[in-house]
Amino acid sequence: MPQSTHAIMFGPYRLDAAGSRLWKGDEAVALQPRPLAVLSYLAARPGDVVSRDDLIATLWGGTYVTKAVLKVAVRAIREALQDDAEAPRYIETVGREGYRFIGADAGAATNTPHADEPPGGATMFGRGQDLAKLHAGLARAAAGTRTIVFVNGEAGIGKTTLLDRFIHEVETTRAVYVARGQCLDQYGQGEAYLPVLEALGRLARDETKGELRETLAQHAPTWVSQLAALDPNPPVRWHGDDAITTMPARMLREIADALEVFTRQRTLLLVIEDLQWSDPSTVDLLGYIARRRQPARLLIIASRRPLDLANDDHPLRRVEQELLAKGLCDEIALDLLSRNEVAAYIQSRFAGAPPDALQRLAERVYEHTEGHALFMVNMVNDLVDGGLLSWRDGQWHVDGSIDTATDQIPSGLQELIGRIMRGLAQPVRQVLEAASVVGDEFAVAAVAAALPVDPEQIEDTCEQLASQGSLIVDTGLAEWPDGSVSGLYRFRHAMYRRVLYQGIGAARRIRLHSAIGQRLEAGYGARTGEHAAELAMHFGRCRDHARTVHFHELAAAAALERHAAHEAVSHCAAALESLAQTPETPERSRRELGLVVARATLLMAIRGYAASETEQAFGRARALCDSRPASPQLYPVLRGLLSFHHVRAELNVAHTLGEELLRDATERADDIALRVQAHYGHGATLFHMGAFEEARLHLRTALQHYDASTHRQHNIGYGGYDPGVACSLWLAWTLAFQGELEEAAPLAHEGLALAQRHGEAFSLAWAHYGSGVSQQFSGDWVASAAASAEAVRLAEEYGFPYVRGMATVNRAWALMMRGDKEAGIVLLRDGVGMVERTGATLGRPAYLGMLAAADVIEGDPKSALARLDDGLREIERSGEHLYEAGLLIAKSHLLADRVAGKQAAASAAEECLRRALDVARAQCARLLELRAAVALARHCRNRGRDAEAWEHLNAAHQWFADRRAVAPEVAAAHRLLAELQR
Repeated sequence: MPQSTHAIMFGPYRLDAAGSRLWKGDEAVALQPRPLAVLSYLAARPGDVVSRDDLIATLWGGTYVTKAVLKVAVRAIREALQDDAEAPRYIETVGREGYRFIGADAGAATNTPHADEPPGGATMFGRGQDLAKLHAGLARAAAGTRTIVFVNGEAGIGKTTLLDRFIHEVETTRAVYVARGQCLDQYGQGEAYLPVLEALGRLARDETKGELRETLAQHAPTWVSQLAALDPNPPVRWHGDDAITTMPARMLREIADALEVFTRQRTLLLVIEDLQWSDPSTVDLLGYIARRRQPARLLIIASRRPLDLANDDHPLRRVEQELLAKGLCDEIALDLLSRNEVAAYIQSRFAGAPPDALQRLAERVYEHTEGHALFMVNMVNDLVDGGLLSWRDGQWHVDGSIDTATDQIPSGLQELIGRIMRGLAQPVRQVLEAASVVGDEFAVAAVAAALPVDPEQIEDTCEQLASQGSLIVDTGLAEWPDGSVSGLYRFRHAMYRRVLYQGIGAARRIRLHSAIGQRLEAGYGARTGEHAAELAMHFGRCRDHARTVHFHELAAAAALERHAAHEAVSHCAAALESLAQTPETPERSRRELGLVVARATLLMAIRGYAASETEQAFGRARALCDSRPASPQLYPVLRGLLSFHHVRAELNVAHTLGEELLRDATERADDIALRVQAHYGHGATLFHMGAFEEARLHLRTALQHYDASTHRQHNIGYGGYDPGVACSLWLAWTLAFQGELEEAAPLAHEGLALAQRHGEAFSLAWAHYGSGVSQQFSGDWVASAAASAEAVRLAEEYGFPYVRGMATVNRAWALMMRGDKEAGIVLLRDGVGMVERTGATLGRPAYLGMLAAADVIEGDPKSALARLDDGLREIERSGEHLYEAGLLIAKSHLLADRVAGKQAAASAAEECLRRALDVARAQCARLLELRAAVALARHCRNRGRDAEAWEHLNAAHQWFADRRAVAPEVAAAHRLLAELQR
């Protein structure tokens, strides 16, 4: 290391003032010239408070700069020295006066008060056990077990204080990466993954080795584009005329993989505060990470308020309950402070005051606050401000009656905060009111846009308030793309902002939102897309509808870049509301159609194909399309409506829509994607109607035109799974019912293989479900159960409730056929309930048949017969004749067993079998025909009519005689024919 006679030693550092270099051991510490000059100036005056004006005048010469520029330099110094502004070892901020170099004291404590300054006292009481639980969670994480801890408690109970203490202890004793993000109480649509992006962005910026940057770049490239610290120019696109893909799988999988890689060598502590205000995508991410089983040195701590989750539909409530039930997370519920803990706080805060007075004060504070930490702190602060407690001559004094003083404290936090705000000077209150319009966190530059006040004066006001530490805190600097640099602050508690905001008159509030929105728009410049949700909120509040629509569109685009469908739907809906307030023009009509189509497409994924909200959205889209000249936007709308009516088992409507799509496909011969979707959608409808020959024709045509390279185009344009995957499996089922089992099996394998090559979660989950169905044709119940279980796993992991329900039913039936009847029946009822909750009725006759079989196993044939009759009536209503023969065969068995020996019962059972045989023959469903013929032949043989039995069975078996088909029906027919020949 170069030596110098002019050097200042402090801690592990050596400041070579003459050479303008900073060293740590033998390594040079990177520090820009201006921050290095500030450090040198301060270090040359150890212990002295150097004013900001002095530093600017000396080091910036005659150049005019704001105090924010000095903040930038000090922040750079602290980053280089790994110093903490809250607990400094080298550079101390001295209120509003300036800065002081304390490194020469080897990091000695800097909080010793002067004679006229009161001591700060302790900051946390009564949380020792909670703190121990957090450390235990960190120990598990350090051993390689991913750990998630929810810290629950009402507003102001001390969650943030607990987390601050824990993080401080961790950072001073353990080699742990710490990333911290905050969910904000938005009064507009939120940003997807906002707290996680904030936490990772800060860690990536502060982490000197660049390990997180490298890991994200390699394993989570879609996240890199969302982090300004890693990618200065992330793309934000909006294609209002395009339907939009909605699968969140990629971002979830990428970040989970990246975190596992990043934590192989070192533990990561990820803290997310106020999760009750989180966007749905962040909640989904927590659930996804918790469900994974790979080792990870990862501890996630998420704080939230229980009262804000009173609604059972809140996504966080559902995820937390699931994780707790499965033992995938821990919960720490913060209670109110006890009487003794409040007394300990009072005694520490006012050490040296008369003990009897402190005891009485603690009792009164506890009576009024019941141990609520925020109430307690604010009440005590108010007593100090009111003069009951004063610091004189180096100690605390109690001046006046404790009972009288405490009786004057408001009982509610709302009133308490209102009183605090009313006690502020008018200019200070105006600054805070404008800040409340900006949000929980605010930049001085944004506040200044709303007030006719010198920005420097606003900066000074905020700095003064932050130094007091009661209402706002300094969170650093806001540096905007237009070059603006100003202080960044946040309200110490969100309730402060709420009280201030609600106290602003309606007209003034509109003006403030307008001024702030326009300033933010100008400040963000080309990067407005990254802040689109914030800008949409401001312009929506000031009724600037044109800008509101624009920024909601951009916010929807940003959400889709993160595969966050919930947020995108919210922004589309909000954009449509604002668009309705603008003048009717051709441009408005065009934008409305684009937004409606996008929203309808997204709803198919997040609400389900059969949800009423999906139907309404597509109905509106259809009406708009019909009111405009012919447009390609119509085709995804028709296809979406077809899917809705198909899954709702309204097959006649779906059939009509399919024919309309086929006509359009004929007229637009160049639109291959439309042709594939038209034939595929119509073929699926015909399959469930039992028209197997027609279904086979359309499904083959769709497959002939399908090109695997268009996978992405289909997913985006038609908002669903890959048609190549789907058609392969639908066609396999069709061929199997027609008796062509040898051709069907390879098609099913091809469909699954195609889904695996694409790697897209929904198609893969559906393909495993379809594979489980295909395995049942050959009677391979073990393989069917395994494929269905994999479909359930994927559907649970990625959130596909309809596929999850169908696959659960499929797995249950396979278990029952394998002999595990008790477990299968329980699972069957669960699965049917899952499907019903999605609004789907397609396949209901089959489910009723399965439930009837369960009733028989449990000894309730009466209920079973009622279910079968219900299923047959459902077939007549819906036209879903696919299951008609199967239900008739099941009913015949039940009738024969229920009233064995009675001629009327035998006749009714035989009539069911003859109807089943006729239905199967009319459908060209040879496998169903053989199944009915086997049942009818047994019925005839049991009544001594062997010749008739042979005739029925031999006719149905002819198709399979020369084929190597492996199916339970074929094996049963072979055995029965051999018996009849004896």
